[in-house]
Amino acid sequence: MLATAMLLCTFAFADDAKPERPPREPPPREQRAQRPRGDRPPLPEIDALTQEQAWELARVQATLPDPNTAFNQSLIVGFGAGHFYAKQPKMGFIHAGTQLVGAAFAGYFAMKESEASRSVTNNFQQMMWVGLGISGAARLVDAYTAPYSARRTADEALTFSR
Repeated sequence: MLATAMLLCTFAFADDAKPERPPREPPPREQRAQRPRGDRPPLPEIDALTQEQAWELARVQATLPDPNTAFNQSLIVGFGAGHFYAKQPKMGFIHAGTQLVGAAFAGYFAMKESEASRSVTNNFQQMMWVGLGISGAARLVDAYTAPYSARRTADEALTFSR
């Protein structure tokens, strides 16, 4: 039940991590028909840009977070590292907090298990496994959502740099 509440909090606050964007004008009808829905407009051809614009585009693209790196950091390091790398600290704190709560839950019941009598030990051991399960599930959700944070940051950087 605690794990479900933590996961719901993770997804409930996921929209808060997005900064507000100014509304964009919709493209003309002929452009809408050519472009698949949800796909961002293509970058301008490099020949159509001035040298200064080309350098600026190259600089922005070089500083964009890589989704694969974000995934690897969240899976291996954990604690929201991929989200912090992707410049989404709010999501990073949410995932780090969820993993820490699960680990603290497991640690607390592991301590209680060593102090308890034989008849109660089984309950404490089960609760310890629940805490480890919460922490492990939070790590997997963290690794699953980190590439999306990196792509979101990249889309925002490319959208505002045009």
